[in-house]
Amino acid sequence: MRTATVVAAMLAAAAGATSPARAAEPAAHGASAATTSPAARTQAAAHRHAAAGGEARGPSPTEIRRAFDAADLDHDGYISLEEFHKNALQAFNALDSDHDGYISREELAPLPRALRQSLLGSLRHADQDGDLRLSFKEVMEARMADFAAADTDGDGRLSLREVLDFHSKRSRMP
Repeated sequence: MRTATVVAAMLAAAAGATSPARAAEPAAHGASAATTSPAARTQAAAHRHAAAGGEARGPSPTEIRRAFDAADLDHDGYISLEEFHKNALQAFNALDSDHDGYISREELAPLPRALRQSLLGSLRHADQDGDLRLSFKEVMEARMADFAAADTDGDGRLSLREVLDFHSKRSRMP
């Protein structure tokens, strides 16, 4: 999976839970579908898929729609740059379980296998200094590249169609 898929992978981890392991199983912690973020549900779906013996895959269009709806804080049908940044911060904080300002391989270990493999691929591509961990700056640079690539009409916000098209193109990449 390429750096550009950090959007989907990090949306999947942006559950607001105290650890990635908790984010993987929102229903086990008393969260309903209405109160659990779509990002958490996306990660839970990846966990269920992996547990059922499924291959690593990107998020489904339904999972993307749910994550999109969660990121669209003002419910105007678009993810603004401000909303995108808030989502990136939430995702980073959810993954940085030891709160040292970096996402390391060890912090990804509790995640479901398919999601962990996806994020490890993203880590390799986004890790600019080669230290095998991602700083917030590295994550934001990768996320901003994703935003720019997905914003095909250049209006500074993402529509659901742009996000779906972005993920469709990325899922076909080797």
